[in-house]
Amino acid sequence: MRKILLVILGLLVVAPLGAVGASAEPEHYSSKSYNAFWFSRHRVDNDTYVRTTWYAGVYVSEETSGEANFWSDLYKSSARCERRPGRDRCRGDNMSLYGDIFDLGDGEFTLDPGLETGHFEATYPMVRRDGRQSESIGKIAITVELVAVGEVTTSRDSYSYSDGCYRVRYSGRSEYVQAKALGTLTFLREDKTINLGGTRAAGMSQGESMSVEHICKEA
Repeated sequence: MRKILLVILGLLVVAPLGAVGASAEPEHYSSKSYNAFWFSRHRVDNDTYVRTTWYAGVYVSEETSGEANFWSDLYKSSARCERRPGRDRCRGDNMSLYGDIFDLGDGEFTLDPGLETGHFEATYPMVRRDGRQSESIGKIAITVELVAVGEVTTSRDSYSYSDGCYRVRYSGRSEYVQAKALGTLTFLREDKTINLGGTRAAGMSQGESMSVEHICKEA
C-alpha cells in the first residue's frame, strides 16, 4: 500500500467544447482508506538484531451507481541488522509473509465522518515467501482500532485534459489525518494471537470526487 487517496468534492461545469457534441453525465466517487505500520526489534546478540515490520492497509472507492472497488493487503517484512557506528547495516527487508484481498467478506471497515476514529477487521489467505518460492500458511485475521492524532488536513485538486475532440475535467476534495493504530493478529491455523501494540505510523483518509467527459464533433 500503499496509496493515500485523493478524493474530491465539487461541482463541475463543462462548457460546449465544439460546434456540436455530447457530454456524459457527471461521475461521482467517494473513497476512504487507512494505512498502518508496526515496527519492532528482536535482539540476537550484543551487535545484532532483527528488525520486523507489519503493515496493513485498505482502499475503498464507490461510484454513485453503487459500483465499488476494494483492495487491502497485509504483510510482514524483516531484516537482520548489525550495530555499527553511525548507521546500522541491515540485510533482507523482504516481505516474508504476504496476503491481499479484493472483497471485505465478513470483515468491517468504518471511519466516522470527522475522521476521529476508525475500525477495521479482515481475514487474509497468507503465503510465506522464500526467494522465488512461496507456500500457504493458512489465514491471518487482523483487527485494527484507529484514533486520530492531530488535526485533519484538507486538500483540493482539479485538472482538465484534452486529446483532439475528447476532453475531461475533474475536481475534488480529500481529508487526511495522522492516527494511532492498535492492532491484533490471529493466526487461524495455529489459533495463535499476537498483539501488535500501538503505532503512530498510521493515517486515515476520505473524500469525494467528480469528473465530466465531453466528446465533440469536429466541424
